[in-house]
Amino acid sequence: MQDPGFRKIIVTLHSTIAYIHTTQKEGNRNLLGRRNALIWKETRSSRDWG
Repeated sequence: MQDPGFRKIIVTLHSTIAYIHTTQKEGNRNLLGRRNALIWKETRSSRDWG
């Protein structure tokens, strides 16, 4: 028989890891979006000047 307290710790750990993973994914997506926006702005301004 497993200790319920131990089980609770494992569940908490799992949810924490899952939360960290999702936030990291979101952060990466935001960084990518920001970088793409910068690149798009650069190409558009150079096109305007060209």
